[in-house]
Amino acid sequence: MKKALQIIFILLSACDDKSPEPIEIVETASLDVKSFVDTLDYVAIAAHRGYHNDVPENSLQSIEAAVTLGIEFVELDVRSTKDGVLILMHDGTIDRTTSGSGGVANMTYANLDGIVLLTNTGHITSFSIPTLEQALNTAKGKIFVELDVKDADYQEVNRIIQKTQTGSQVLVLSDNTIFNSLPENFDFLLNSICEDQGDVDFFLNDNHTLALNLTKSVFTKVNTSSIERSGKASWRGILGGTDEKLLEGSYGLLDGVLTIKPSIIHTAYPEIVLEYLKENNYR
Repeated sequence: MKKALQIIFILLSACDDKSPEPIEIVETASLDVKSFVDTLDYVAIAAHRGYHNDVPENSLQSIEAAVTLGIEFVELDVRSTKDGVLILMHDGTIDRTTSGSGGVANMTYANLDGIVLLTNTGHITSFSIPTLEQALNTAKGKIFVELDVKDADYQEVNRIIQKTQTGSQVLVLSDNTIFNSLPENFDFLLNSICEDQGDVDFFLNDNHTLALNLTKSVFTKVNTSSIERSGKASWRGILGGTDEKLLEGSYGLLDGVLTIKPSIIHTAYPEIVLEYLKENNYR
């Protein structure tokens, strides 16, 4: 039977020292981001911190919501706890997004037991803070993932990507500094930030970089065209001003972005961008 079957086994720890709940995904469909980019003929969408209109950001539910919405990428933030467990969390503390408080780097994974995530409006949910392993297994075979590693060991990130066998569908955010500190033989592709033309020229010729994350100064038609010809993707974030205008029903700034022809748009409001792209034949 060609249709992929997904079986999830959750092993609950019986010991006092709480450890992450391993999730094993068996027999899933595979996704290949290289093949996706190679055949991409429309504007793809990445959801900032997952699609979290009605669920918490950086949650397993925000990944599932993005899958249901029908977009291509989720962007997720990664931090390490004091005892080295990688979790999804944007801020350096858990204060804003959870029912608890404290710095991630000062808390063990066991300290997070019983703490739940909040929605953007402060609504208390029953959802726990997910580990990176749980997040990748949730996304496995369903949606591409871009990881923004805020504070974690890239070797451990690499290990978890290998363990979950999701290397073919993961991009890791990089720049010149990060690039030079990556472990040898890492099993992921890069979405590399380009601050100037020198960065564009360098990452265009880097075999590990699949997407070039273009900042304002280098977001030009010349660059998006050359990136496309090279078989890579141009990534453009519209967080902030352009995104906020969408909430007002104003699409002029988004139109300006679209005229430069990015491959992928990174937005906090994927549902609005998706509807607009469909209405205007960008996908």
